[in-house]
Amino acid sequence: MLAYWVVQAGSINALDWKVPILLVATVYVLITGPLQTLIAYTNAAPEMRKHRGWFLAYLVVAILYSEYMTLLARVAHLRQLFGESEWRVTPRSVEDTPSGNGIIGRFWAGGIAPLEKPPKAPPEPVSA
Repeated sequence: MLAYWVVQAGSINALDWKVPILLVATVYVLITGPLQTLIAYTNAAPEMRKHRGWFLAYLVVAILYSEYMTLLARVAHLRQLFGESEWRVTPRSVEDTPSGNGIIGRFWAGGIAPLEKPPKAPPEPVSA
């Protein structure tokens, strides 16, 4: 958003910096990933701390991930603001519901049962 405002204003010097909430939010989002990485590095065991590449990779991913999650939150707020509040739920099969006989249904029923379904009883003979 800050980059958009810079483009719209023509330069960074032409921005109206009287919107401190934007700056606070931007700094908060940008600092959370590096701060978490620093805390993880300082609290890590010595055998983990010698793998600095792992922490640097996490730092890059954390910055990108926090920006991505903030973007999703912004999109959700805008959708709600413009009245798009319909939920889109992915349909599931009956077997995967807690009342079904699928693996999840068996799990909710009190434990994972064998994957084979019990044999059905033979049909009753029809007398004529």
